[in-house]
Amino acid sequence: MTQITLNSTAMANPNTGFLFYQKYFKDQPGALDTTMNAKITAISSVEPIAPISYLVSAQTVINQQSIELITTYPGLLVGSGYSHDVKGDKSEDSAFKLGFYFDHSTGMPVIPGSSVKGVLRSLFPSQYKKRAVDDNFRNPRYELIADFINQRTGLSLNHTDRNDRAKIDAFEKEIFDGVYQGKSKTIYSRDIFFDAVPVAIEKNYKKTEQRLFGNDYITPHKNKDGHPELDPFSNPTPLQFLKVMPLVKYEFRFCLHKSCAIVEMTADKKRELFEMLILFSGIGAKTNVGYGQFELTEKDKQKQADLERQKAMAEKVREEQLKQKEREKDPEYQRQQKLKKDSEHECIISKLDKNYCYFRFDWDKDFEFKKKIGKTKIDNPQLKMKVKIKITAPYLTGDDVNFTIIETTP
Repeated sequence: MTQITLNSTAMANPNTGFLFYQKYFKDQPGALDTTMNAKITAISSVEPIAPISYLVSAQTVINQQSIELITTYPGLLVGSGYSHDVKGDKSEDSAFKLGFYFDHSTGMPVIPGSSVKGVLRSLFPSQYKKRAVDDNFRNPRYELIADFINQRTGLSLNHTDRNDRAKIDAFEKEIFDGVYQGKSKTIYSRDIFFDAVPVAIEKNYKKTEQRLFGNDYITPHKNKDGHPELDPFSNPTPLQFLKVMPLVKYEFRFCLHKSCAIVEMTADKKRELFEMLILFSGIGAKTNVGYGQFELTEKDKQKQADLERQKAMAEKVREEQLKQKEREKDPEYQRQQKLKKDSEHECIISKLDKNYCYFRFDWDKDFEFKKKIGKTKIDNPQLKMKVKIKITAPYLTGDDVNFTIIETTP
């Protein structure tokens, strides 16, 4: 049996959707009450919207993941395509002209889960769209998704490789269609996109107060005599609209599962990928002029900074390890490591002349060092004579090998 638990706590604020779409028009067509503007923009707190938890036989079957992000200046605009007909009244000029989307029960400015899902899918290559999309559309998206997946998982997907593209296509279809290898996944194993809800407001009004809503204007230039060619020369027509203020914290809610198409994409990795995509693209209307953009919370910024530092440190260690491996291949480095003070080594006499006796190690036949015959204290030095030496000072590149002979074998 499925049970849904609802929050029955009394609301602290009036239902904004009711004010905006009903009381705004005095409950009758053709009338306006723009005093609602002040009531709406005065709302300084959010109504809690509890996460949905489905219980089946007393066991939770939805494990909800979430992302907390904060709106940035100038704010967030969702639902501007809805009608908000304010024509035919003296107070029309001061009215909100664009529509807005509100949660029906609480009146909070939620972002529909379908919108979140749509924005995320728009950043994928959309190989499975019914309408044709060309390579100019797909190629940058393959590159973006491959890069973000690689950052999250450590994989090395190549956006130009056919097999890696096929993985991304299967990953997209699995997330957004619930289909893997041509078979539909059960509802309990599909990814679910819930509404994103406001959960907190920082001091975003006059530096000391909190506001959930604010107002803004667009100023289109429209020739009133029906001559569109004269639009750029016409006076602007200010249109006021409602927006969510900056510094409002939103919680994006999902039910995510480990991917079958890219097994390295766990539920948590998938959540991190979605976070990157939302931060990259924004959401809602007018994103091309800065609306709908988000930033990390201070806690997540610190966490990300810590991760970046750890990543930089790990990269530095990895680079040092690679350098160390390269150094270890260098014969001079190997000699310095072996020819340390008081270390003992076996070598042979490789060459003799009037003044010097030359030596060479079995482990380094390209390196030859010498000592004056009189200082070797060898009575009868001969070629290929085996000699055991003791290093008296650490060997440095370019220096002579400082040693004493402790044993000879004819």
